[in-house]
Amino acid sequence: MKSRQEMLLAAFPGFIATIQAKFADFDYHIMVVDGDTEWGLITCDLACAMEGFCGGVPDYPCDLLHLVTDCDRTIGA
Repeated sequence: MKSRQEMLLAAFPGFIATIQAKFADFDYHIMVVDGDTEWGLITCDLACAMEGFCGGVPDYPCDLLHLVTDCDRTIGA
């Protein structure tokens, strides 16, 4: 995934320049959409509940899971 993120980062300035050039007279918004059917990682959610951290994903936000609502977990919400 890291290589894909690096490619996206490298291509983003050109993407924005194209949007600005072709749609200069429009009010546009760019939205990032995740196609996953669930929020987070179930194995990490369980590890967070039992151990307070997810060993497989060191920066997993266990301390913020209480902020995730049913709306966050619902596709299209």
